[in-house]
Formats: sequence, C-alpha cells, structure tokens
Amino acid sequence: PTTAEGVNSGNVKYADAMEWDFSGEHVLFDAFNQIPKEDGTDIEFWDIGFLKAWDNASNDFGDGTIAKLIPQLPEGTSIGNPTFSKNSPYILAFDFRDADNNYFILGANIEKNDINTIFESNTWGYPNYARLDDKVVFDFLNNGTDQILATINLQSDKITGDPNSAVGILNTAKWGVWFAPGNRDFNTATEESSLLDENLKVFPNPFDNNINIELTSNFGNDLNISIFNMLGQKVFQQNIDISGNTYNATINLANLLPGNYLLQISNGNLLTNRKLLKLSN
Repeated sequence: PTTAEGVNSGNVKYADAMEWDFSGEHVLFDAFNQIPKEDGTDIEFWDIGFLKAWDNASNDFGDGTIAKLIPQLPEGTSIGNPTFSKNSPYILAFDFRDADNNYFILGANIEKNDINTIFESNTWGYPNYARLDDKVVFDFLNNGTDQILATINLQSDKITGDPNSAVGILNTAKWGVWFAPGNRDFNTATEESSLLDENLKVFPNPFDNNINIELTSNFGNDLNISIFNMLGQKVFQQNIDISGNTYNATINLANLLPGNYLLQISNGNLLTNRKLLKLSN
C-alpha cells in the first residue's frame, strides 16, 4: 500500500499479537497501519512482521530490524494474529482478510516460502497450534452469528488444513490457546548450580547437526547429559566422566527434527539447563 497513488507516508499505530520465535532473537507481531492520502482519507490495514530484538551471537540487544512476512500486501488486504507452531521454528499460522472481506486462516513455511490455506472462515480466527502440530484451534461464527471455538486437522506439512475435519468444540468461546498438561520439576537455584552454569559452554546454538559441549567442573566426576523436546520426551542421554575436571565433546543430533529442545546437565544434586534450537536435518 505504500506504493499506492496519492500516498505520502505510512505509520504503524500500534502492535498487537506478539510472540517470541524459537531462537529468542525475533519477536513475531502484527501491527495496525494507517496511511494518509492526499484526498484526506486513510488506507488502514494490518500486517505481520519479525523484529530483531536480541542477538545471540553478541549476547546483546538486536538492531531493531523489521522484516515483513508479506512485503507487498495488496490494497484492502490485512493479515494478523500470527502464531508459531509448537515444534517447528519455521511454521506459523495467521489470519488473512482480502479486499472483499473474505476471511481465511493461512499457514506459512517461512523456510520454503510456502503459504497454504488451513481454513476458509467467516471472521478473524486467532489460530493456535495443538501440541503435536496436527491440529489448529480457531474462532468461528456458527450460522454466521454465534461465536464458537473449532478445530481442524492439518496435513503433514502443518500449513494445509483438511476442510472435512473442521468441527466445533465449544460454544460462546473465543481466543483458544492449546496447552499440554503435565508435570515439570523446577530446580531451586544455588550458588553451586550457578557456578556449574558459568563453566558450561554449548555451541553453535542454533545448530544444524552437531553441538559442542565444553564443561569445567569441580562438583564430581559423574555427570548426566539429557536433551528433551518440547513435549518433555527425552531424546538423548549420556553419562560422562570428567575425572580431569574438564569435558569436551561433539554430540551428533542429526536424527532430531528441527525445533526447540532443552539441554540438561546434572550430577544428581546440581542442575543446569540450556535452550537449544535445531535449524535443519
């Protein structure tokens, strides 16, 4: 719209839905834009961007660069309410409204630049992925007026819906968010645990196939290395002996799917965690 005839400049009025990406570097958001025209009217639309808020390499704030999900939106078109899938750093779902006020829930693979239709709707959907990324929950107007929550099954690409599987699940409800029930043990931080964390180096992170672990420890010879996926499932375990008070190793994780993981190192009493991001197979 910023290239439309008669447009002087555009301003983002405010950002709305915001969510961190898997790397912890970018904030995914939607924003309301208003562009004044020479005839006194405004072009108003929503779009989606990625803000570079943090830089892992320098361990400092990012430069604030904003990249648009769809750089050139047709006039009268809006996209918004973005959400990442639960298990992939490249998959997201979002709302799309065209110039004729037709609504769609779309899925995008930003690594492959693919966008497909999840569901043809009749209102803003506020989509949210199930914990296995096999479904999306969304808002829908039953009979065109009654607000309900509905779900739809996804194909294996996670961005294409099965239209025959859409079903209402809850009346007079909206803005569904999918959580996974379970138990989680939280470690109580101690000075010794902090020292263990300070002497641990894990790189590269994000990674493709291998991670390097460097650890210096005076807290015992036997340590356990575990890696968990976001469902809490243990996908790697190794007991190590650091009798020389140092440990250096390269761990091959090529068999893991791209996504977010948790590295945990403990000696039975002390515990330290690191967030990992696998980019590709």
